[in-house]
Amino acid sequence: MDGGELPKLNDWWTGPASGLGIPGLLLERQPPATREALRRRYLQLSGRYRAPTGCLPCPPPRCSPAPWCADPC
Repeated sequence: MDGGELPKLNDWWTGPASGLGIPGLLLERQPPATREALRRRYLQLSGRYRAPTGCLPCPPPRCSPAPWCADPC
């Protein structure tokens, strides 16, 4: 992802799938079948929020927005 690109569903999944943060540590400890089931569920739940461009818009900011959330998809 470069600075002007909005995050897509897979971009959000990459962090935990790479062991990033507590969710990533928990995910890494699961057997492959469980990790795949969790990924399918993530895609199912987040898919309904996906924009036509494929990005997953951020919720409206409560204060100053993060740079990747500043523009709508």
